[in-house]
Amino acid sequence: MDAAGLSILLAELQADCSVVTDAGRKAGLRLREPTPGHLEACAYELARLLSAAQSTQRFATLAERTAESGMPRSNVASLPPCRVASPSR
Repeated sequence: MDAAGLSILLAELQADCSVVTDAGRKAGLRLREPTPGHLEACAYELARLLSAAQSTQRFATLAERTAESGMPRSNVASLPPCRVASPSR
């Protein structure tokens, strides 16, 4: 994969990380809310989190294929890690 493709993939991965962070935070908040429907709202946020986490599987698959194809791993390994904040308590 060329540099442009890696840049696009990195942007998608960063967007997924933002969704995971936001959904995790909101799920924690919804779970603690003493309001009607709070469990349903929590489940919605957990579904968002799962969807974003599953989309990162594309990145893992690409990295695996890149390693198997003999392309220098430094192209993939140089991408910054996903930083996911823990939900506040």
